[in-house]
Amino acid sequence: MEPTPITLGPFEGLHAPGDASMPPVVLVHGAFSCPAQQLTLLRAFSGAGFPVCALALRGHTARDADRIRGASIMDYVSDVRAMIGLIGGTPIVVGHSMGGLITTKVVSMGGCRAGVLIAAAPTAPVRMTLPSAPTFLRLLPRVLMGSTLQPPLEALRRITLRNVAPAKHDGILSTFVPDSGVAFRDMVLGKIRVRRDDIRCPLLAVFGDSDLLVPPSQMRSTAHRLGATIHEYPGSGHAIFEEPNGPEIVGRIVAWCIAMSGSPVLESAK
Repeated sequence: MEPTPITLGPFEGLHAPGDASMPPVVLVHGAFSCPAQQLTLLRAFSGAGFPVCALALRGHTARDADRIRGASIMDYVSDVRAMIGLIGGTPIVVGHSMGGLITTKVVSMGGCRAGVLIAAAPTAPVRMTLPSAPTFLRLLPRVLMGSTLQPPLEALRRITLRNVAPAKHDGILSTFVPDSGVAFRDMVLGKIRVRRDDIRCPLLAVFGDSDLLVPPSQMRSTAHRLGATIHEYPGSGHAIFEEPNGPEIVGRIVAWCIAMSGSPVLESAK
């Protein structure tokens, strides 16, 4: 079923109903992103029968854009936990990029069926890649001040969308929005920490070895430390599910989630 708009409490986004016997899937978008960038995942999970929902974090819609100022990663974690409460059930939480970091923290707090980290920021200070360094250094003063950020479209095209077909670039770029410098600083400085013992549900880490934004070595290290199942794809970059091999990768993510649908729900070890 094609995803349709939904409003749940203070959150806006997209959803598709599914089989009530399957756990809900909650999609968590990344920095400068919004639910419109998650249509590929929404359609894949919906096609497999999952009830699936992608809601915008605070400040990521036109209606509440003013709420982006000063928002932290833990504010976004609180948002996702509130979304889960509104959706109900014991979800599989799937996060991309910064959304992967948020997902890591959310699943560590218990009550989730499983977690999927796609090209996820690590639970450690993020090391700059050489291609991303000029853009990062350009943004650094605003990051340190916690100001609202808007990355240059040229940098997004060159780094984030490097492996995406050029014909898709303009459509994807039109969906990027400003984000919080405070949250970005939290992510870059590795302020969100999660212990392996905190993870009480199955965890899958999906990433490419050609990611120019988050170093693959850090994603690999974080996944090993947290005991995640690792799916690493040669030649894939940061916008992994929009790239030529995206359908195959998304299919494997969905298949893993189907296999995990019967996993017991355990509370955090905290």
